Amino acid sequence: MRNGLTNLLQVVVLLTGIVYIIVGGLYIIKPELFCSIFQIPLNTEWSNQIRIDDYLMLLYLLSKSFAIVITFIGASMVMPLYDPERYRELIYFNGVFLPVILLGYMLKQFFSSDYNATIFISLVFLVVAILNMTCLYLTKKKRNR
Repeated sequence: MRNGLTNLLQVVVLLTGIVYIIVGGLYIIKPELFCSIFQIPLNTEWSNQIRIDDYLMLLYLLSKSFAIVITFIGASMVMPLYDPERYRELIYFNGVFLPVILLGYMLKQFFSSDYNATIFISLVFLVVAILNMTCLYLTKKKRNR
């Protein structure tokens, strides 16, 4: 029988998955929109420049690949919705460890480059990690009984 804390964990897991799907999907579908949200100035010939420069093409393809990975990680967060107690490890890895590592990386980039968009991204990862950690902690007590 599920209680309110387990339902809260399911809501947080669903929100985490939605955030990952939106971020990854938005970059996959339309990188220009993604850049405009974070106020990254784009040259009008940016797509032609990527096709010409091999290094930029590699970076672009890798970033698209990682966006696909993030989208699928978000989609994999559906599994804990059915049985959150069974998929706790998935929640730990995708809901806590991944955002904390990305948070650390984004903060390091902010302090080394003063790029303001990394603060917003860092806050999103911080909120995701805190919500997941809190819900996992609250449901751990129930699991140990």
